[in-house]
Amino acid sequence: MLEFIRERSKGIIVWVIVGLIILTFALFGLNSYLAGGTNRNVATVNGVDITQNEYQRALQNYQHYLQRMMGKNYDPAMFDEKTMQHEVVNSLISQELTRQFLKDSKMGVAPQILVNEIEGIQAFHDNRGKFSREYYQLTLKQQGMTEAAFENDLSHDVASRYLRNGIIQTDFVTQQEFAQQQALLLQQREAGYIAFPSSAYLNSVTPTTQEIENYYKLNSSRFSTPELVSIDYVDMNLADLASKRSVSEQAIREHYDANQKQYMISEAQRRARHILIKIDKDTDDSAALSKIKVLRARILKGESFADVAKKESQDPGSAKQGGDLGFFAKGVMDPAFEAVAFALKKGELSEPVKSRFGYHLIKLEDLQPEQVKPFKDVHDGIKKELQMQQVEQEYYANIERLDNLAYNNSGSLQSISDELGLKIQQSPLFERHSGSGLFANPKIISAAFGSDVLRDGRNSSLIDISDTESVVLRLHEHKPSVVRPLKEVESRIVVELKQQQAARAAAVDADKLMQMLTQGTSIDVALKKFPIAKLVRVGLIGRTPGGKEHETARKLDPSIRGKIFSLAPPQQDRPSFGQLSLANGDSVLALAYSVNPGESPKDTSQLATARKQLSEGNGTSSYAALQDALREEAKIKVTLTTTE
Repeated sequence: MLEFIRERSKGIIVWVIVGLIILTFALFGLNSYLAGGTNRNVATVNGVDITQNEYQRALQNYQHYLQRMMGKNYDPAMFDEKTMQHEVVNSLISQELTRQFLKDSKMGVAPQILVNEIEGIQAFHDNRGKFSREYYQLTLKQQGMTEAAFENDLSHDVASRYLRNGIIQTDFVTQQEFAQQQALLLQQREAGYIAFPSSAYLNSVTPTTQEIENYYKLNSSRFSTPELVSIDYVDMNLADLASKRSVSEQAIREHYDANQKQYMISEAQRRARHILIKIDKDTDDSAALSKIKVLRARILKGESFADVAKKESQDPGSAKQGGDLGFFAKGVMDPAFEAVAFALKKGELSEPVKSRFGYHLIKLEDLQPEQVKPFKDVHDGIKKELQMQQVEQEYYANIERLDNLAYNNSGSLQSISDELGLKIQQSPLFERHSGSGLFANPKIISAAFGSDVLRDGRNSSLIDISDTESVVLRLHEHKPSVVRPLKEVESRIVVELKQQQAARAAAVDADKLMQMLTQGTSIDVALKKFPIAKLVRVGLIGRTPGGKEHETARKLDPSIRGKIFSLAPPQQDRPSFGQLSLANGDSVLALAYSVNPGESPKDTSQLATARKQLSEGNGTSSYAALQDALREEAKIKVTLTTTE
């Protein structure tokens, strides 16, 4: 059925088939619902506008995703700004097309599923990690959003996710298709290659003065000084706001006394011995009580509790240890047993105690009181916590004011400083991909070099550094990139030109060798014409390294491996061959001496996993076909300019 969608990705049949499937595609996180901003349009889809506000949120989320994915290796300069902008707009268009399709198809999300989604969002969790309706309502209120609007947007995203997953997870692959895929995937080839190292040609090439000058002109941007900016900014920080509030010593002490469990190092524990007489089919309640009373009398007359327990206790777990249960805290033992054990004094013997197991005698051997962190050790932490509580609502209210002031007075930070009492600070000059502290933050870098700040001279929108810190910035100074004089970079250009010319010389010789092999010359004879060339026999290899491959094969350059598996099967005992250039400038002739068909794994779980992966790949193609069909039949107008 889904194969049919891929082949016929237009027309009413798509809607009929997909209309039977419910699924999901959450493109954006909570921030996509909870941020404010401007409402200029960047695109229109079937008459529905995609606003600048939505675009900015999506762009920020995309940048956050890249940062999380790459960690410390993230560098905004690695990503072309225009390409990223178009990707984000296309994602928003796809999202809107899916929403319209779901609405037209009358697809929705069951109320309980939506409740589960909301309760799973961490922003709505309290300090215990549980969903809090109070937090939920407060968070939405702080962002100026109603519950109905939020739940409507979330419902659309959940339904979109179900749609996508339903298509992907319900696709299938035929047995023939799977067998063909396995045969190709697991195929092995006897391989080798002939290398022409570009380094061997370096001494034979010398760039001319004209070549150096031309290279400098064509690549001037690569020899430029870095573009630098300095920013003015205001920083709204919950910790700074809280530090200015006073908290009395009495309030700190009262909080400590009322929250002892929060500062507990270890709970109170008891060490006890016991004797158990069970109530069962052979011993009724009266007989068990009578027997335990006799044992208590023997102990009171001087017999050792441990000796009596070893001989008489019917608890197999502790009898051999003289009834010793070791140390235990509350919540471990039977409630009736525990109540008595924690009420005894050290060395005291209990009256008979009835539990669900029978009757017990308990002797308290030792006790450990609960241990709580000393007041002095938690004093400063409590003070900060109370200060934070005092200003938390004020902080979030100020964040909303900061956002509004930044937008409504976009030509200056002074009104923000005057109204909120925030100091206008200035940064040092920093690059797009190099800064320290706050100015190494990708959000700050992106905003500082963005068109609003750099080109238009406006305040940035509110930048959330964390849950407790936000920044608004504007341009202080801009130093454009300047091309360095030729004399400063000439030696670097010479090195690069020599490497390029050496790589071309290697490619010329590799091409000559390939022509000789194509004309029927044997490899051994042809190689005599090229003393620089080196023949390497790799042995039997698969499409991916591993298995029984020897070290040379495991270290084979992936591009050579890929080229070997792209070659036609060898004919008449002559290897098939193909030329390629490596990233380091070397030229290579890849050789395939023989082809061994792949053997499917005998492990049924491996086969099932492989088949599932192929099915999901087909499903992904089906979902893409649906998106293509929606886009082709829609009226879409993109108004975002590449300079935004």
